[in-house]
Amino acid sequence: MRRGEYPCLAPIGYINDVRTKTVIVDKKKSDVIRRAFELYAKNDSRLENISNFLVQNNILSSGGKRIKKDRISFILSNPFYYGHFRYADEIYEGKHQPVVSKKIFDKV
Repeated sequence: MRRGEYPCLAPIGYINDVRTKTVIVDKKKSDVIRRAFELYAKNDSRLENISNFLVQNNILSSGGKRIKKDRISFILSNPFYYGHFRYADEIYEGKHQPVVSKKIFDKV
């Protein structure tokens, strides 16, 4: 990783574009994240199932390990994925491309 890159600022499925100082969709990972939301929204999956699904699709923690249930819960409740963001306990509309619809997010 080069100096000046901050991968931890963008959620899984997004990439920080340092040239434009924006967050862009990581096409491969965002598709897997979207499918994870859809899988969980069907009500027959647990956090453990989503963790397994992500491992099967090569989405791991920054340390290269399985993403734990508390982190899965954080991902599935992060408004960033439907195009908004949380700041100081308020939710604002973002300028980034959503990965899931608000309808799927609300169902999750």
